Order: sequence, then C-alpha cells, then structure tokens
Amino acid sequence: MAKFEINLPAYVVPKQQKGTRKNAGEAYVLYYWQPRRDLRAAGFRSVALGSDLTKVISAAKRLNERLAAWRRGEDADPGLPAKIHGKSRT
Repeated sequence: MAKFEINLPAYVVPKQQKGTRKNAGEAYVLYYWQPRRDLRAAGFRSVALGSDLTKVISAAKRLNERLAAWRRGEDADPGLPAKIHGKSRT
C-alpha cells in the first residue's frame, strides 16, 4: 500500500479505527478537531469530523476561523466561552 502525506488544518487529528463486518474488516480513519488543553479548559470541545477528507478540511477550516475570531475578541458565536487572556465578556 502506498503512503501519502496530507497537510491537514490545525487541530485535526486522524485516528485509525478497527474494521467492522460492514466494511469487511478493513481498518479506516476518522478525523477529529481536537483543541489544545488550554482551549479545552476554556470550553472548546473535540468535534468528530468523519472520514470524507473534503468535508473534514472544510469543517476544520470553519472551526479554526471561529477560533481565530474568538481569539481576536470577536463574538463569532454566542456559545463560545469568554476569551482566555484578557477581559471576559459581560
């Protein structure tokens, strides 16, 4: 089997899964958006992105854009936590 390298967006982690009867026992990869520990402490959670690379990359870019907006102090999503460093929103 040939190996190839893919440059994934920040915080995207591939995890190899064991095969199932449904896919004839072949292993497959699922992708997750996993923020660092400091971001998890601030309220960000891991997100399962699936196995379709096109959808994985577009979803990860959207999540990273929301994270960048949050870091700038913008209100990208009212469900996001207050900024880690600096003044909290009130």
